[in-house]
Amino acid sequence: MLRAGNSKAQAELVVGVMALALVAYALKKRIEPLRASLLVTAGLVMLSPTAFPWYFTWSVPFLCFYPRAPWLLMSVTAVLGYSPVVAYAAGQPYRDSPFILALEYAPVYLWLAIGLVQRTRPRGASVDR
Repeated sequence: MLRAGNSKAQAELVVGVMALALVAYALKKRIEPLRASLLVTAGLVMLSPTAFPWYFTWSVPFLCFYPRAPWLLMSVTAVLGYSPVVAYAAGQPYRDSPFILALEYAPVYLWLAIGLVQRTRPRGASVDR
């Protein structure tokens, strides 16, 4: 999120506003507490500038009650976040690979975006060809 502004403080402000928006959304929609906890926990982890792979397991207890495929996928693809550590242990320099990050996050964000489009599209609406 550092690219959201010109400074770290601006990025933190943007992320803070987004996190508060998640909480406000949960309150406005009167989402039940357990489901709202999943939304806020998952949202905070996805907004975090440092998302260690085990952070994504925080949503797993909520997924037992409200299974959501993209979040289940994120808990699996998060394992790819350990690849720099494995490479470092093998004597290579410690650095994140953009390719590995894309494999870790892109499928999840894509799945979430598709789900959002499907939910916002009016029922019975069809795509004209």
